[in-house]
Amino acid sequence: MPETRGKRKRPPSFDHFPPNRAKKLKQAWVQNTKLKSKWKAEKRKSGLVVPPTKGDEDTAENDPEAEETKTESSPQARNPTPIAPPKKRARRMQPDPTEAESSSGPTLRDRAREAYSQASLHTYRSDPFGKRQRGGRNGATGTTGRGQPNMKKRMDVLLETIKRDFT
Repeated sequence: MPETRGKRKRPPSFDHFPPNRAKKLKQAWVQNTKLKSKWKAEKRKSGLVVPPTKGDEDTAENDPEAEETKTESSPQARNPTPIAPPKKRARRMQPDPTEAESSSGPTLRDRAREAYSQASLHTYRSDPFGKRQRGGRNGATGTTGRGQPNMKKRMDVLLETIKRDFT
């Protein structure tokens, strides 16, 4: 691989194989890479391949067949068909925001205020699968993690703001 295109490609790590096998695989990879490099250099010297530009190895610009198709399609490219402008999407009829707020209960602002207030702090821990052991030392259940925010309320508010902004 040419060094002018940026960083050299490093051999893959074969750490998941046994040491002897990893060594053989790495040597095979290096030999294969050297062979490919020599082949590309030889091809380049003979003038069969135009060197790729800016790291594009397989582009249609270097392909002689692609050049033929470009010249064949050039009369069509000169006379482009008129393209109709994109149609504007009709907005969905949404109810008045004032009506929606009154029917759904507390407003988003009130819910956000409650979610981020001191009153929403709780002392219980979320344990949906019951992995934590019940009880503490000497049978006493201590209240660890006091003042944790109720993330369900906060996430609900966040979800509602996203829904409101993107619908």
